[in-house]
Amino acid sequence: MQTHPDVAVIAVPSEPWGETPLALVVWANERVGRQQRIGGVVLRDSLPRSPNGKILKREPRAQYVRV
Repeated sequence: MQTHPDVAVIAVPSEPWGETPLALVVWANERVGRQQRIGGVVLRDSLPRSPNGKILKREPRAQYVRV
């Protein structure tokens, strides 16, 4: 059973660029437990990465979680 979202990126017309990427996402909320459901989407220009390219989740998480 698939528990992650289906994602596709397609090219769509763009006035200034000719074409631009558009992400299409089908969320899997109906296939996962209540505590695993996606509650929202935030578009960002970039994500912080370690020197070896791994996404550093603690930094963006700190913007949303108060300890």
